Amino acid sequence: MGLDFHPYTRFVSKSTYYLAQRVTARDCRLLYILSGTGSFVTNEVTYELSANTLIYYPCGMPYRISSDGELLFITVNFDFSEKYKGLGVMIPEASELFRHEEMLDTVPETAGDVFHKSMCFHGAVSEGEIINRMHDEYTTKSIGHSEITDSYLKILLTKLYRKYITPDTKNPLIHLIKETVGKDLTLNIGKIAEKLNYHPFYLNEAFRKSEGCSLHEYISKQRLRRATELITTTHKSLYEIALLCGFSSHSHMTTAFKKEYSITPVSLRKQI
Repeated sequence: MGLDFHPYTRFVSKSTYYLAQRVTARDCRLLYILSGTGSFVTNEVTYELSANTLIYYPCGMPYRISSDGELLFITVNFDFSEKYKGLGVMIPEASELFRHEEMLDTVPETAGDVFHKSMCFHGAVSEGEIINRMHDEYTTKSIGHSEITDSYLKILLTKLYRKYITPDTKNPLIHLIKETVGKDLTLNIGKIAEKLNYHPFYLNEAFRKSEGCSLHEYISKQRLRRATELITTTHKSLYEIALLCGFSSHSHMTTAFKKEYSITPVSLRKQI
């Protein structure tokens, strides 16, 4: 069944700033957590936030975000069509002042009630890669960036719809591994195996067969990706970032960066 929608990306931002009070947005939103922990609270449910958590919430839904520390996240504001394209960026309003008749409801009828409710996906690594690409396109604004960003958004929303109506039961172990890595990048394969009560060799082989790379390679790439985000979007010291991302030292992180990106963390920060 086709969903028959053509989404419009209104705004994409990487930030640590959020409105802590109870607010409501006129358009639909995606919230993807890069680092930190907290909670996302609606009238019906509370979702725990950690790295690689993806939240979808529809227009007109009251919500509140809270955290004891610093959340680093990407937010995507969008409509399911270009009907309200000319209205520009919209700031959420205090829920008690929100007027529901001003809501931009463009959710496609072909999706049933799926997108009329909030959804939470933990360990959403592949979805996070799409959102990161959207952010890159939106911020660089190269030729055709709008079309590419909207295409990524349609792929992402279709994946979420598919996940909702057909939960991934094909290989729940791989999902659990990714979720465990996303929550704590300091864990090595041995510690992950211990937490999940499997032998390290079995975990690594299962991961390789499913994903086409070793678990060690996957962990390394996730550490580098998270370190890059923290280096370019926070003022944390490189030593602190190295430890947060699972590197044994600043020099260990530098070696990994030079091997993967041909640049050092120091040089990367100087480019900002």
